[in-house]
Amino acid sequence: MVDRKPITVALRTAACAFLLCTASPLAAQTGSAKFIPTFLIYYAGGPSLVATDAPKLAKFDLIDIDRFRYDEMGPNTWAAIKAINPNSQIYLYEMGSEAPSYLDDTPQLFLNGLGRYNVSRGHPMGSLNGDHPELFLLDSLGNRIYDVPYSNPAANQYWHLMDFGAAAYQSYWVTAVKADIVDQPWVADGVFADNCTATNVIAFGAYSGIPVKYSNDVDWSSAMNSFAGAISAGLHGYGQRLWCNRGNTRFPGGSTAWANLDAGASPPDVLLEEGAFAVMWGPSDVQFFPESDWKRQLDTMTAIRNSKVAMLSHTRLWQVPGMDTGTDNWGRPVTYWQTLWYSLGSFLLGKNGNAYFMFHDSSGGYNTIWWFDEYDKIDLGKATMPTRMEETAPSITYTAGWLEDASSRPWSGGSTAYSTTAGAQASLTFTGTSVSWIGARGPQTGVARVWLDGALVAEVDTYKATEEIQANLFSATNLPAGNHTLAIEVTGLKNVASTNTYIMVDAFDVNPYNVTTAMTASGPANVYWREFENGYVYVNPTQQDVASVPLLQPARQLTHDNINSPPESIPIVGAVALNSHNAAILLKTPVKRLQEDDAAVSASPAGAWVRRGPEVAAFSGGAASSSNAPGATATLSFTGTGVSWVGLECSVCGIATVSIDGGAATSVSTAGAAVPGTPGLASKALFTASGLAAGTHSLVITVTGTTTSADAHIFVDAFDVTP
Repeated sequence: MVDRKPITVALRTAACAFLLCTASPLAAQTGSAKFIPTFLIYYAGGPSLVATDAPKLAKFDLIDIDRFRYDEMGPNTWAAIKAINPNSQIYLYEMGSEAPSYLDDTPQLFLNGLGRYNVSRGHPMGSLNGDHPELFLLDSLGNRIYDVPYSNPAANQYWHLMDFGAAAYQSYWVTAVKADIVDQPWVADGVFADNCTATNVIAFGAYSGIPVKYSNDVDWSSAMNSFAGAISAGLHGYGQRLWCNRGNTRFPGGSTAWANLDAGASPPDVLLEEGAFAVMWGPSDVQFFPESDWKRQLDTMTAIRNSKVAMLSHTRLWQVPGMDTGTDNWGRPVTYWQTLWYSLGSFLLGKNGNAYFMFHDSSGGYNTIWWFDEYDKIDLGKATMPTRMEETAPSITYTAGWLEDASSRPWSGGSTAYSTTAGAQASLTFTGTSVSWIGARGPQTGVARVWLDGALVAEVDTYKATEEIQANLFSATNLPAGNHTLAIEVTGLKNVASTNTYIMVDAFDVNPYNVTTAMTASGPANVYWREFENGYVYVNPTQQDVASVPLLQPARQLTHDNINSPPESIPIVGAVALNSHNAAILLKTPVKRLQEDDAAVSASPAGAWVRRGPEVAAFSGGAASSSNAPGATATLSFTGTGVSWVGLECSVCGIATVSIDGGAATSVSTAGAAVPGTPGLASKALFTASGLAAGTHSLVITVTGTTTSADAHIFVDAFDVTP
């Protein structure tokens, strides 16, 4: 052991964490540099591609397309696209879990399935029907299962459900795809495998029966994850990427299946949620999911680290006037652009660097090159709140027995904490509704206990025959909004096959959004929001209309109608209305922040105000002033058209009044649930005024001495002034 240095509590640097100083490389998922990364699905029903389509297609980061499109543009379609955008990745369609009975004579260029029912096409394993009848899944009556919507029994044409969990079928599929795609001139960046559905919740409705072998979600998901992992590894061996159509992220079993695949040895390069994300068509013009399902999709998207995630939203409404309005599944009026902005806002709430978005309607489906001005015009910059907390973050504490490794593996952030000391704990305090523990699996790792808010929730055996670095070892979603503590405890126990008991804490992932509960006439409504360098995104996934959502600072609200207008022509607002199933996307306005000790701020009487520091909260500039003396005032003199008071909501915070230029006073309650000193507690905008006449103004905050909490303290941290 060398170079020991303390990090927080007894976390020290070691030369080699595993005592095995060689490491297998990690295939990192690099994402798009665009604020709204996009993908396109374009299939056979669409018009033939022409040269003028190349610039349109090149705008997409990911493209799923039929292989016969290869020669529709010269010198070939793929080359035409990549000549404009070399980073655009092209995947060629192939059915994954099903096989057709009637495409044996179809040329390889026009296949969309294996096409080897009664012929082998040179496949070393022969034909499926003639040589491998055991690979067809059967129902309880012994009948072969088929996809009802895409089969025609009268013509003896079937798409049969194959035994996707069987190693023989997985090998057969990879070998056939190599012959039909990889070894052909039309080979592209990768292969799109359809119907790799995460669970059987939806898929069984389309099949002629339930497979005896995979009759429940657990068996189905395990087998499908095996299929996805195996064909991913097989294609990677041929230098090809894999994109799997998964779906089902709004269901608990589906979300779990996505997480398990992400933690597997060879996750696909891209995963698709087709069925759909945030909104979808159905019996009504638009289907808005219940908040819990919507949130599960959001958290699933955020939690995936080892694959790109492609999130598809769609509606039955059309852009055409007269067909762009309708009724949603909750019986409320809905518009086309509301639907697009709601799904886009939901995407922006949870996107990491590996997420991609697509929206389409029933007028064109997969037969149209879908592009919206929003994709080009909306750019809010980087998110201000990181989703990944490295093991050295101040919010993580360690008991004795932890060491740090910074050299032996490609750890997140360059280092990891590790321990073999039974009883040693690493604890994360966080604010949010989901969390994931990122660590490592390997032949030398042990068993850990996971505690959430003081309750034992899991025992995790991290053993794996081959090493997996930056592995998602545990995830918790749908937590109540607020503060939580996640603790990882080393047990000193191990799998019988493991050679040691190492437990790694490499990082934690938390949801990247905040949740604020607004009171409405029909009950509480959760408003989800996220801050970026240049703006904000707010989403209301509930059935309640929220009349007014105060903004952190004055901003300009973007809409479909003003998206192409100069930003300076869009009015500045301090709050927005956010009706049921709506989103608001806002641009920050330039502001000047004045700290509480600025010369423009005066406190009276001076002795009534006490300076507070980081022991209370994360204050702007490191400090704030507070008072609970009735009648005490803080006055700001400023020149501008808008102003925000930045202060604290807490368990000992009271009620103040705010007036501008001697006008009517506004009562502001600053009571909150958090106790001063709670990790993560930070100041926020408590009052905002916008649209003031250009010139000099005066804002006065008065302590009332009244409260709905345990005390009546009023905190003045800073002021944001809009020119």
